[in-house]
Amino acid sequence: MWLFVLFFVAICLYTYVPLWRWKNRPPGPFVFPMMGSLPSLGRADSMALEFPYRAMHRLSKQFGPIMSMALGQDMWVVLTGLEEIKAFTMMDETVARPNLKSLYEIYSFDKPLGVIFPDGPLWKEQRKFMTRTLREFGLGKQTMEDHIQEEIKFSIQYLKRQATQDGNRVVPMQDFFNLPCLNVIWRLVCGRRFDYEDQRLAQLIEHMETFTMEQAIGPIAGISFLKYIPPFRQIYHKIKAQMDIFKGFLRQFVQDEKASLPSDFDRGYIDSFLRAQAKGRVSGDYFTDEQLIIFVQDFFTGGSGTMSKTLAYAFLYMINHPDAQTRARKEIESVLGDRDEVTLEDRPSLPFVEAIVMEVQRLSSVLPIAPPRIPTKDIWIGNHLIKKGTQVQINLYSLHRNETHWTDPEDFKPERFLDDHGQLKSHDEWLQPFGYGKRKCLGETVAKLTVLLFLANFLATFRFSRIPETAPLSVDPVGGLTIGPQKFSAQVEIIKKT
Repeated sequence: MWLFVLFFVAICLYTYVPLWRWKNRPPGPFVFPMMGSLPSLGRADSMALEFPYRAMHRLSKQFGPIMSMALGQDMWVVLTGLEEIKAFTMMDETVARPNLKSLYEIYSFDKPLGVIFPDGPLWKEQRKFMTRTLREFGLGKQTMEDHIQEEIKFSIQYLKRQATQDGNRVVPMQDFFNLPCLNVIWRLVCGRRFDYEDQRLAQLIEHMETFTMEQAIGPIAGISFLKYIPPFRQIYHKIKAQMDIFKGFLRQFVQDEKASLPSDFDRGYIDSFLRAQAKGRVSGDYFTDEQLIIFVQDFFTGGSGTMSKTLAYAFLYMINHPDAQTRARKEIESVLGDRDEVTLEDRPSLPFVEAIVMEVQRLSSVLPIAPPRIPTKDIWIGNHLIKKGTQVQINLYSLHRNETHWTDPEDFKPERFLDDHGQLKSHDEWLQPFGYGKRKCLGETVAKLTVLLFLANFLATFRFSRIPETAPLSVDPVGGLTIGPQKFSAQVEIIKKT
């Protein structure tokens, strides 16, 4: 009995003494010994483990735009307001990442590699190299648009075949854009694309989504001891096995690219990296094969997956809101005239289509929480102290659901981004699907361009509608680090034969 009492007292002291010493700590739910704030998260949302961002959003209504909570043995600070996120993310002292050991074991050879998860000199060097190299390969230029337009043509023909085979106009849509979006990224990576019938493509996506779409991956990454406890232990090993296969494919592909490296031009990002590696860069041991493998993996997890899920949600909302689909199509047709394809030059004339994209990005929030950061020294956000080394979550989902800023935040209203003349308003800072500040996603330009051009050209070619005598499609998400719509199908009518 006395041993139990002493153990309980020791646990309480271990839990509460650091909190008593943390003056000016942000407000937050009660911290229980060993359980942290999990009971409060569970009360806020019965599915808090699957959708922690939603539970945090609900708690923020009680505790405000900056709050503290305990996850496992660690204290976290959660930011949900624009001013708090801006203040935190723009500091030089807040670009560092926490040591997410379980995540690194699964994702990146047991250490922070690539460009998403590392910090310090490696991150600065590789981010600079990535920015420069992608610019050379046409990111934001005509050459990038040409690649996207070519992929759009392939995918339109692919959908036409699916919509007409066996006289069946019903097509599963939740995963349709996985293949085209992966090819857009693959062009940047190596200058080539997969055929849609290539089984390797489907297998790569399956391996990748075992990681990105697993509901338990967030808790496993954030609470390190969960990987030892059933059922998280089994989930951890399943994800790791799939990601090891994925990395194995990339390792072999890198070796093949190295063996066939042209002497006078670069086919894609891999070639540029390999050429820098061969020159023996002296700025640090950053140009390694493992760094390249995880860099390419970052392209997949942070690029193609988020674009495809955004597009899937776009067509889900078009099916649920046929009036918006009709209005968008009329706008597109008025711009096209006798032409066959929507181009980037048409963008200023498509304010409603672009407003749809923005509203879909807001409502879907396919990246609901940005990868966590830690301050490298004590910092102040308003009247609240965030201590050095505290893990900080930036809740983009909550930013996009703020009831004070957004009128009827749960409703689909593209018009919220238009002025009284039907033109786009100036950029709304509360819309941040790619994160904010010094670690904002580098792929923002290609993602926006891809989603806009795919949506406009598909609406010009097809009419998407709900299967007769079925209920409106659910907008509730599935997923983990990234989220997407549940399985859904559409009745697809070809309205432009060319």
